[in-house]
Amino acid sequence: MVSSSVRPSNSTVGILMGNVGCGKTSVFNKLCGTEFVTVDTDESLTQNIFSRPVGVGNTPNFFIIDTPGTGSNVKVFEHAVLLKTALTFEPINTIFVLVEYASRTSNMVHEFEEIVRPLKRKGYHTKICLIITKFDNCKPKVQAQRRDDIQKYFINDKNVSPTVDHFIFSDEDLEDDVLADEMFAVCQKMPKTKLEYNEAEFAENFPLATLDAKMRETMKDCK
Repeated sequence: MVSSSVRPSNSTVGILMGNVGCGKTSVFNKLCGTEFVTVDTDESLTQNIFSRPVGVGNTPNFFIIDTPGTGSNVKVFEHAVLLKTALTFEPINTIFVLVEYASRTSNMVHEFEEIVRPLKRKGYHTKICLIITKFDNCKPKVQAQRRDDIQKYFINDKNVSPTVDHFIFSDEDLEDDVLADEMFAVCQKMPKTKLEYNEAEFAENFPLATLDAKMRETMKDCK
């Protein structure tokens, strides 16, 4: 289930989370030199968990874990199991939550809160760095103002839960090594933590349509 690379014990580890089509796999490809297929439909093409070393920037022993896209109505349970496995597979420094840029900040907030539900209820939200992807969809003349407004909203607005302290804005023009360096710098601010979820917490926190007895047996087999 997990495809990983051998790494030293002092490695720095980040994990990517995001809805289908948010640009998550594109970011993974940029960082790790892979060529995984990206998708703009409702179905995630990431059927396994991939962990690869970052090959750009000044990022020694930096590894990134990719996960299936959330927010899909296809293979909901399978993707939830894969996401749980990725989050709990090994100690991680930072959880990079990717949200596609939207002109309405409230739309990004709603998407963010749905993605981080498994983190919020376990208290793991302090390990989040929010990456706004496809920021080139924002008009250049207002990008500086929008960047400032978005950060202030996620940091201070009482309607955002959880709030966010770390941000990266990504677009097609952002150099691969710059993106890697920014992500690595955030990871260095956070100690490694081993995330844990028991079966009841899995059923409560992860995006499942249903969780009947048959699904519970499947989950046990996937552990």
